[in-house]
Amino acid sequence: MKTENNYLHYTDYVFKKILKKYCDGVLKFLNIPYKLKRINQSEITGYGPKIYRMDFTGDVLDGIEELSLILECQTYLPQEDDIKRFFQYITLIRTFKNQNVELYILLTEKAPYDSLNFKINEDCIYKMNVISLKDIKATDIFNKIEHKLKYRKKITEEDIAALQLIAYTSYTETTLEILKKANTLINKIPLDINEKEAIIYILDVLSANMLNEKDKIEYMEETKMLINPRDEYMKNEGIKEGKEEGKQEGIQEKTEEIARKLLNKNMPLKEISEITELTTEEIKNL
Repeated sequence: MKTENNYLHYTDYVFKKILKKYCDGVLKFLNIPYKLKRINQSEITGYGPKIYRMDFTGDVLDGIEELSLILECQTYLPQEDDIKRFFQYITLIRTFKNQNVELYILLTEKAPYDSLNFKINEDCIYKMNVISLKDIKATDIFNKIEHKLKYRKKITEEDIAALQLIAYTSYTETTLEILKKANTLINKIPLDINEKEAIIYILDVLSANMLNEKDKIEYMEETKMLINPRDEYMKNEGIKEGKEEGKQEGIQEKTEEIARKLLNKNMPLKEISEITELTTEEIKNL
Protein backbone atom coordinates (compact mmCIF):
# COMPACT_ATOMS: atom_id res chain seq x y z
CA MET A 1 0.00 0.00 0.00
CA LYS A 2 1.36 3.45 -0.93
CA THR A 3 0.76 7.06 0.01
CA GLU A 4 0.11 9.82 -2.51
CA ASN A 5 3.86 10.54 -2.45
CA ASN A 6 4.52 6.96 -3.61
CA TYR A 7 6.25 6.03 -0.34
CA LEU A 8 5.49 2.48 0.69
CA HIS A 9 3.54 2.14 3.88
CA TYR A 10 6.02 1.64 6.71
CA THR A 11 4.71 -1.82 7.62
CA ASP A 12 5.02 -3.11 4.05
CA TYR A 13 7.16 -6.26 3.93
CA VAL A 14 8.87 -5.31 0.66
CA PHE A 15 9.77 -1.86 1.95
CA LYS A 16 11.34 -3.30 5.12
CA LYS A 17 13.26 -5.88 3.09
CA ILE A 18 14.72 -3.15 0.87
CA LEU A 19 15.50 -0.99 3.91
CA LYS A 20 17.48 -3.89 5.36
CA LYS A 21 19.46 -4.27 2.15
CA TYR A 22 20.52 -0.62 2.02
CA CYS A 23 21.08 -0.37 5.77
CA ASP A 24 23.54 -3.26 5.30
CA GLY A 25 25.23 -1.08 2.69
CA VAL A 26 25.58 1.73 5.24
CA LEU A 27 27.18 -0.65 7.76
CA LYS A 28 29.60 -1.92 5.10
CA PHE A 29 30.53 1.64 4.10
CA LEU A 30 31.24 2.49 7.76
CA ASN A 31 33.34 -0.70 8.20
CA ILE A 32 31.01 -1.98 10.91
CA PRO A 33 31.69 -5.74 10.71
CA TYR A 34 28.11 -7.07 10.72
CA LYS A 35 25.19 -7.86 8.44
CA LEU A 36 21.67 -7.34 9.68
CA LYS A 37 19.48 -10.19 10.76
CA ARG A 38 16.55 -7.82 11.29
CA ILE A 39 15.77 -4.10 11.64
CA ASN A 40 14.34 -3.08 15.00
CA GLN A 41 12.22 -0.17 16.21
CA SER A 42 13.96 3.07 15.30
CA GLU A 43 13.55 6.36 13.45
CA ILE A 44 14.28 4.44 10.25
CA THR A 45 11.14 2.30 10.68
CA GLY A 46 9.02 5.01 12.29
CA TYR A 47 7.79 2.74 15.08
CA GLY A 48 7.27 3.27 18.78
CA PRO A 49 7.46 5.95 21.45
CA LYS A 50 10.34 8.41 21.68
CA ILE A 51 12.34 6.36 24.16
CA TYR A 52 12.60 3.64 21.49
CA ARG A 53 13.58 5.99 18.66
CA MET A 54 17.22 6.05 17.62
CA ASP A 55 18.44 6.75 14.09
CA PHE A 56 18.93 3.08 13.34
CA THR A 57 18.85 -0.18 15.29
CA GLY A 58 18.98 -3.82 14.32
CA ASP A 59 19.96 -7.32 15.39
CA VAL A 60 23.08 -9.01 13.99
CA LEU A 61 24.98 -12.25 14.53
CA ASP A 62 28.44 -12.20 16.10
CA GLY A 63 29.45 -15.78 15.43
CA ILE A 64 26.52 -17.73 16.83
CA GLU A 65 25.59 -15.06 19.38
CA GLU A 66 22.91 -12.51 18.52
CA LEU A 67 23.48 -8.92 19.58
CA SER A 68 21.76 -5.58 19.06
CA LEU A 69 23.34 -2.81 17.02
CA ILE A 70 22.65 0.93 17.41
CA LEU A 71 23.78 3.62 14.96
CA GLU A 72 23.22 7.20 16.12
CA CYS A 73 24.07 10.19 13.88
CA GLN A 74 25.21 13.43 15.52
CA THR A 75 27.03 16.59 14.51
CA TYR A 76 28.96 16.79 17.79
CA LEU A 77 30.60 14.57 20.37
CA PRO A 78 28.03 13.03 22.74
CA GLN A 79 27.34 15.09 25.86
CA GLU A 80 25.94 14.08 29.24
CA ASP A 81 22.31 14.17 28.05
CA ASP A 82 23.21 12.04 25.04
CA ILE A 83 24.95 9.47 27.25
CA LYS A 84 21.84 9.26 29.42
CA ARG A 85 19.65 8.72 26.35
CA PHE A 86 21.98 5.98 25.04
CA PHE A 87 21.95 4.33 28.45
CA GLN A 88 18.14 4.35 28.54
CA TYR A 89 17.89 2.63 25.20
CA ILE A 90 20.65 0.09 25.87
CA THR A 91 19.10 -0.76 29.24
CA LEU A 92 15.73 -1.40 27.61
CA ILE A 93 17.29 -3.75 25.08
CA ARG A 94 19.24 -5.60 27.77
CA THR A 95 16.11 -5.88 29.92
CA PHE A 96 13.79 -7.21 27.22
CA LYS A 97 16.18 -9.08 24.93
CA ASN A 98 18.86 -10.14 27.39
CA GLN A 99 21.59 -9.69 24.77
CA ASN A 100 24.68 -7.55 24.31
CA VAL A 101 24.48 -4.17 22.57
CA GLU A 102 27.01 -2.37 20.36
CA LEU A 103 26.66 1.39 19.98
CA TYR A 104 28.16 3.37 17.08
CA ILE A 105 28.08 7.18 16.93
CA LEU A 106 28.51 8.82 13.52
CA LEU A 107 29.93 12.37 13.63
CA THR A 108 30.58 15.24 11.24
CA GLU A 109 33.45 16.51 13.40
CA LYS A 110 36.80 14.94 14.16
CA ALA A 111 36.67 12.81 17.30
CA PRO A 112 39.60 12.68 19.75
CA TYR A 113 38.93 8.98 20.35
CA ASP A 114 37.61 5.91 18.49
CA SER A 115 35.72 4.50 21.45
CA LEU A 116 34.75 5.44 24.97
CA ASN A 117 33.36 3.57 27.95
CA PHE A 118 30.50 5.35 29.69
CA LYS A 119 28.75 4.30 32.85
CA ILE A 120 25.91 5.17 35.18
CA ASN A 121 27.29 3.07 38.02
CA GLU A 122 29.85 0.29 38.48
CA ASP A 123 27.41 -2.36 37.23
CA CYS A 124 26.35 -0.45 34.11
CA ILE A 125 29.28 0.23 31.78
CA TYR A 126 28.93 0.36 28.00
CA LYS A 127 31.29 0.91 25.09
CA MET A 128 30.56 3.68 22.60
CA ASN A 129 32.29 3.43 19.20
CA VAL A 130 32.82 6.73 17.35
CA ILE A 131 33.12 7.13 13.56
CA SER A 132 33.88 10.43 11.81
CA LEU A 133 33.29 11.10 8.10
CA LYS A 134 35.01 14.48 8.27
CA ASP A 135 37.84 13.46 5.92
CA ILE A 136 35.50 12.21 3.17
CA LYS A 137 34.73 14.83 0.50
CA ALA A 138 31.20 14.97 -0.88
CA THR A 139 32.55 16.03 -4.30
CA ASP A 140 34.54 12.79 -4.50
CA ILE A 141 31.38 10.77 -3.83
CA PHE A 142 29.41 12.63 -6.50
CA ASN A 143 32.22 12.41 -9.07
CA LYS A 144 32.68 8.68 -8.52
CA ILE A 145 28.97 7.88 -8.98
CA GLU A 146 28.54 10.25 -11.94
CA HIS A 147 31.56 8.61 -13.61
CA LYS A 148 30.04 5.16 -13.08
CA LEU A 149 26.70 6.31 -14.49
CA LYS A 150 28.37 7.83 -17.55
CA TYR A 151 30.28 4.65 -18.36
CA ARG A 152 27.46 2.30 -17.28
CA LYS A 153 29.44 0.76 -14.44
CA LYS A 154 27.79 -0.95 -11.50
CA ILE A 155 26.63 1.32 -8.66
CA THR A 156 27.38 -0.62 -5.47
CA GLU A 157 25.49 -0.54 -2.17
CA GLU A 158 28.53 1.23 -0.68
CA ASP A 159 28.22 3.97 -3.33
CA ILE A 160 24.58 4.42 -2.37
CA ALA A 161 25.48 4.37 1.34
CA ALA A 162 27.92 7.23 0.72
CA LEU A 163 25.06 9.25 -0.78
CA GLN A 164 22.78 8.41 2.15
CA LEU A 165 25.45 9.71 4.56
CA ILE A 166 26.50 12.67 2.41
CA ALA A 167 25.44 15.26 5.02
CA TYR A 168 28.12 13.92 7.41
CA THR A 169 31.00 14.43 4.96
CA SER A 170 32.94 17.59 4.05
CA TYR A 171 31.43 20.00 1.50
CA THR A 172 31.44 23.72 0.63
CA GLU A 173 27.73 24.02 -0.23
CA THR A 174 25.00 24.39 2.36
CA THR A 175 23.56 21.19 3.82
CA LEU A 176 20.30 21.88 1.99
CA GLU A 177 22.13 22.13 -1.35
CA ILE A 178 24.17 18.98 -0.76
CA LEU A 179 21.07 16.94 0.15
CA LYS A 180 19.23 18.18 -2.94
CA LYS A 181 22.18 17.11 -5.09
CA ALA A 182 22.24 13.68 -3.45
CA ASN A 183 18.50 13.29 -3.98
CA THR A 184 18.82 14.26 -7.65
CA LEU A 185 21.68 11.82 -8.21
CA ILE A 186 19.81 8.96 -6.52
CA ASN A 187 16.97 9.49 -8.99
CA LYS A 188 19.43 9.04 -11.88
CA ILE A 189 20.54 5.61 -10.66
CA PRO A 190 18.77 2.84 -12.63
CA LEU A 191 16.74 1.21 -9.84
CA ASP A 192 13.07 0.38 -9.49
CA ILE A 193 10.82 2.89 -7.74
CA ASN A 194 10.59 0.92 -4.49
CA GLU A 195 14.37 0.82 -4.10
CA LYS A 196 14.72 4.53 -4.86
CA GLU A 197 12.07 5.38 -2.28
CA ALA A 198 13.79 3.26 0.39
CA ILE A 199 17.19 4.83 -0.39
CA ILE A 200 15.81 8.38 -0.25
CA TYR A 201 13.91 7.49 2.92
CA ILE A 202 17.15 6.47 4.68
CA LEU A 203 18.84 9.63 3.37
CA ASP A 204 16.02 11.77 4.77
CA VAL A 205 15.95 10.12 8.19
CA LEU A 206 19.71 10.15 8.75
CA SER A 207 20.04 13.74 7.51
CA ALA A 208 16.99 15.39 9.09
CA ASN A 209 18.86 16.65 12.16
CA MET A 210 21.39 18.39 9.91
CA LEU A 211 18.83 20.88 8.60
CA ASN A 212 17.36 23.88 10.42
CA GLU A 213 13.56 24.13 10.44
CA LYS A 214 13.39 26.57 7.49
CA ASP A 215 15.62 24.42 5.27
CA LYS A 216 13.84 21.25 6.35
CA ILE A 217 10.49 22.68 5.18
CA GLU A 218 12.00 23.68 1.82
CA TYR A 219 13.61 20.25 1.44
CA MET A 220 10.33 18.51 2.29
CA GLU A 221 8.45 20.59 -0.27
CA GLU A 222 10.96 20.08 -3.09
CA THR A 223 11.82 16.42 -2.53
CA LYS A 224 8.67 15.23 -0.76
CA MET A 225 10.75 14.18 2.21
CA LEU A 226 8.70 11.94 4.48
CA ILE A 227 10.24 11.25 7.88
CA ASN A 228 7.24 9.31 9.17
CA PRO A 229 5.11 7.53 6.52
CA ARG A 230 2.49 6.75 9.16
CA ASP A 231 1.58 10.45 9.46
CA GLU A 232 1.15 10.77 5.70
CA TYR A 233 -0.78 7.53 5.49
CA MET A 234 -3.23 8.55 8.20
CA LYS A 235 -4.54 11.71 6.58
CA ASN A 236 -7.95 11.45 8.19
CA GLU A 237 -7.57 13.65 11.28
CA GLY A 238 -10.21 11.76 13.22
CA ILE A 239 -8.32 8.48 12.76
CA LYS A 240 -5.02 10.20 13.49
CA GLU A 241 -6.27 11.73 16.75
CA GLY A 242 -7.71 8.42 17.88
CA LYS A 243 -4.46 6.64 17.10
CA GLU A 244 -2.47 9.31 18.93
CA GLU A 245 -4.62 8.91 22.04
CA GLY A 246 -4.23 5.14 21.92
CA LYS A 247 -0.49 5.46 21.32
CA GLN A 248 -0.04 7.64 24.41
CA GLU A 249 -1.89 5.06 26.52
CA GLY A 250 0.30 2.35 25.03
CA ILE A 251 3.47 4.31 25.82
CA GLN A 252 2.40 4.71 29.46
CA GLU A 253 1.61 0.99 29.78
CA LYS A 254 4.95 0.02 28.20
CA THR A 255 6.85 2.44 30.48
CA GLU A 256 5.17 1.00 33.57
CA GLU A 257 5.95 -2.52 32.36
CA ILE A 258 9.63 -1.56 32.02
CA ALA A 259 9.61 -0.06 35.52
CA ARG A 260 8.13 -3.27 37.00
CA LYS A 261 10.80 -5.40 35.33
CA LEU A 262 13.55 -3.15 36.66
CA LEU A 263 11.99 -3.23 40.13
CA ASN A 264 12.04 -7.03 39.97
CA LYS A 265 15.77 -6.81 39.23
CA ASN A 266 16.16 -4.73 42.43
CA MET A 267 17.37 -1.64 40.59
CA PRO A 268 17.27 1.51 42.81
CA LEU A 269 14.19 3.74 42.41
CA LYS A 270 16.31 6.73 41.40
CA GLU A 271 17.88 4.86 38.48
CA ILE A 272 14.51 3.47 37.35
CA SER A 273 13.16 7.02 37.41
CA GLU A 274 16.05 8.22 35.24
CA ILE A 275 15.46 5.46 32.70
CA THR A 276 11.64 5.58 32.50
CA GLU A 277 11.10 9.28 33.40
CA LEU A 278 8.46 8.19 35.92
CA THR A 279 8.58 9.81 39.35
CA THR A 280 9.71 7.70 42.28
CA GLU A 281 6.19 8.03 43.71
CA GLU A 282 4.67 6.65 40.51
CA ILE A 283 7.13 3.76 40.60
CA LYS A 284 6.27 2.99 44.24
CA ASN A 285 2.57 2.89 43.33
CA LEU A 286 3.24 0.15 40.79
